[in-house]
Amino acid sequence: MQMKNSTVLIVDDDKALLKVMKKFFEKRGFRVFGADNGEKALKIFTKEDIDLIISDLKMPKMNGDTLFAEVREKQPTIPFFLYTGYLEHTSIPILEKMGISGVLEKPLTLDEVLDAVKDSLPETTANIVS
Repeated sequence: MQMKNSTVLIVDDDKALLKVMKKFFEKRGFRVFGADNGEKALKIFTKEDIDLIISDLKMPKMNGDTLFAEVREKQPTIPFFLYTGYLEHTSIPILEKMGISGVLEKPLTLDEVLDAVKDSLPETTANIVS
């Protein structure tokens, strides 16, 4: 029986980090899309069936918090995780009230990202990546 693997959208303006994160999740059976800014991510989100979004907070063109707000309008229940080196960012309490799934602090490891998002995945996928 074929199990549905989750589709993850990863958003980061650091193209090297984006590439590493995409490869990390692909090796664990995810279908992965990547975008180097929020505007591109929003276009992908509207065209594809995305199960989970992991995004940097600070990016050119559209920050991760703006992307989160746009995504929430279209799909209020999608798990959305932000990571940042600016944890004191003033919008974090607002994002938490809006239902952000999690905010991760840089520097972080890929395993930390995976551990943070696992509980938001469909059970079939969570079992695959455990």
